[in-house]
Amino acid sequence: MMQEQDSRKSGRRDTVPVLYSRRVESRIRAGRVNLRSVAFVGATMGLIALAGALYLQQASRVASYAHEIRKLESQKERLRSEIMVLRAESAALGSLARVTIMGESLGYFVPSSSDSAYRLQVEYVTGNAEEAAEGAPSYAVDGPRGPGTDAPAPSKRGVFERLFVDLQDWLENGPSSGALVK
Repeated sequence: MMQEQDSRKSGRRDTVPVLYSRRVESRIRAGRVNLRSVAFVGATMGLIALAGALYLQQASRVASYAHEIRKLESQKERLRSEIMVLRAESAALGSLARVTIMGESLGYFVPSSSDSAYRLQVEYVTGNAEEAAEGAPSYAVDGPRGPGTDAPAPSKRGVFERLFVDLQDWLENGPSSGALVK
């Protein structure tokens, strides 16, 4: 046993102790890349770029709409002021006193209510134009009534009665009789 101990002791002394240390690798491995991490980084950068592009697009749309709104509001204000000016001019030009003065300067006048020469009178004429000319007074055939003519006598039948009689005549004789004047 003793010999075994000596051999152990001597074996330790005879050998040089080897120190194991980690080797520092100074070379970078260029051939091995983790594809998952590269794909993740690329997808993240793509999403950030897409979000930035969408933001810029929305911001430019908002700016263009804001510009258009400002332009329309300025046009609205301009038209409002123009309407107010036109209303003031219309009130000044359309006043009764101004219209009367302008009419008198052009030779027009307002007739009095008792002046029958300037009244409009409408008369219903039945039959064709030749029959109307034969039985009508001269002022009805010649044209508008002048200041010296007499007023026509009012008709004894009403308008609806005359229309009813004309319709009956037309139904009995047909449209070729000339009872209705177009």
